[in-house]
Order: sequence, then structure tokens, then C-alpha cells
Amino acid sequence: MKKIDYFKLLKDSAEFTWKYKVLWLFGFIITLFSGSGGGSTSNYNFSNDDISESDFSNVSGRVQNLINTPYFWIILIAVIILSLVFVAVSWYLRRVSDIALLNSVRYDKGEQYPKITIKNLWKGSHPYLMKFLKFDLLYLLIIFPILIFLIILIVVPIIVYPSIGIFLICCSLPIFMLVTLIFNILKQTIERILFFSRLKIIDSIKEGFLVLKNNLGKYALAYLTQLLPGCIFSIVKGFLSIIAVLPFIAIILAAVINPDIWWFSIGSICCGTIVFWIVIAGIQAPYTVFVRTFWTRFIINLISDDAKIKNVEEAEIVN
Repeated sequence: MKKIDYFKLLKDSAEFTWKYKVLWLFGFIITLFSGSGGGSTSNYNFSNDDISESDFSNVSGRVQNLINTPYFWIILIAVIILSLVFVAVSWYLRRVSDIALLNSVRYDKGEQYPKITIKNLWKGSHPYLMKFLKFDLLYLLIIFPILIFLIILIVVPIIVYPSIGIFLICCSLPIFMLVTLIFNILKQTIERILFFSRLKIIDSIKEGFLVLKNNLGKYALAYLTQLLPGCIFSIVKGFLSIIAVLPFIAIILAAVINPDIWWFSIGSICCGTIVFWIVIAGIQAPYTVFVRTFWTRFIINLISDDAKIKNVEEAEIVN
């Protein structure tokens, strides 16, 4: 097994990211379609005086009338179709970009490989899409029941014993974060084995488990090594995010002072949120390329001597 110089991996990954700025486009796409939304809750407590039984009946009747109109079902079907299209397009763009970044590490090996250009990387990603689609579907089938089980494991005790609910959440949160981290690292390992070798999906999953199990210490060191630039970037990103949020605060204050511009304020906030999301994705794009390059190079170092994973360096080139 090769000895891994973690700081050299960091240096090489940073130089690679700076050298091939065309990769930032793929980092931007990955970041843009990896965002997660959050919900909000209200602290207002309703009393019996707030909503009467007749009010409930009126609301129920209006909802029933709305459901009975043909427009409701047309809009519902349209929303479902648009949502499915958005999910499909998001997966396609994100997965093509993922594969492009993997291909870029291979293309950097020498003149026998295509040049690192957007066109070559985009074209070279498509032959792998079906393989990764199968893997992603299998991954969802595996991870979904586990997530449901973990949620039940957390929620049921909170419902049964509400007095210790906060304590259970505090105890389970670190475990949940650790499990998420392990699954994410395992997924990255399997994806790279799947890409850089000729193993089938099931064989790649088995090898991924073995590689992770046999190199837990090295994974821990790699994760800790990558934390330093991650913390620095988080500070910079947080500072820039605070600056970007200031216009939102100004718009809200203006709406509070002048209630007549509430609709303008809501529209401005919605448009501003989209712009903010795009700007943050642009800021994070180089870091996304850097992190994925670091982990790709690290995992290649782990699997290149594995007899079962043949031709890691000389894996088939698909143009």
C-alpha cells in the first residue's frame, strides 16, 4: 500500500483546481443543485377563542370546493410533472458534472488522454450515466429504509416520553451526523471504484465496504486534513453571506416602516433569494472542485494497489 502524503494531496488538489478553472463550471452546477431547503415553525399558540367550530367548517368547505374544481387537479398534475422534470434535470446536470470532475483527474495523467475542456468532459461523462443511474437508484433503495428507521428511532421515544425529548434529540444528533458522514464517505468511495475500475455495481459496493473498513485510520486523517481549508472557506463564505443578506434586512425594514410596499418586498426577497443562491454557488464552485479532487486522489491512492480493482490508472477511456 502506498504511503499517503496528505498535505501533498491538499497542495496538488489546490494547484489542480487553480490550473483548470474550466472545472469551476461543474463545481457551480454541483453546488447549485445540492442545496437543501428548510422549513419554518411558528411560536404562536392558538386558543379556543381564536378559531371557532364554524370557522373550521367554513375552511373545510372551501377546501372541499377547491378540490372539486377541475382547475385544482390540472394545477396539481402540472406541479407534479414540473417537479419530476426538475428532479430529472437536476440529477442529470449534477451527475454529469460529478463524472466530469472524476474524468478531469484521469485526463490530467498525460497526452494519451483528451484535453481538459468543458466539451471533452461533458461528452466523456455521458457513457457513464446509465451505470450511475442504476447505482443512484440502488443507493436510494438502501438509504431510504435506513433513514425511515432512524427517524422512527428518534421520533417514537420523543412522542412516548416527551419530557426527555430534548435529551434524546441531543444524544441522537451526533450519532445521526456520524452515520451521515460515514455513508457519504462510503458513497464517494464506491463511486470512484465504479468509475475507475471495470467492476460491476454490486462488486464495487462490496469493495467500497472493504476499502473503508481496512483504511478507517487513513480516512480519519484525510478528513481531518481537509478540515483546515474547509474551516477557512466556511469563514470566508459566512462573511460574504452576511454581506449578501444585508439588502434583505433593508427590504424587510422598509416594509415594516411602510406596509404599503409589502408585495414589492415579498417579490424582491423571492428574486433576491434566487440571486443569493446563485452567487453562493458561484463562490463555492472552486472549493467544490478542490474537495472532490482531493477525495478522488486520496481514494485512488487506496485502491490502486488492490488486486481486485484492476486498471485504476489505465481504466478505459470513453470519448
